[in-house]
Amino acid sequence: MSFSPHLRKSFVDLQDRSQKNLWITLCVNSYHYFKISAIAFSS
Repeated sequence: MSFSPHLRKSFVDLQDRSQKNLWITLCVNSYHYFKISAIAFSS
């Protein structure tokens, strides 16, 4: 499968961005999970 250079670049950019978003989502979810756990244990 052959891509034009421009198409390949935008595809790589898209992959890179979705990977960053995945990490952000993961961090936020972990933060909420720990916060809920802390509230549950402290009560």
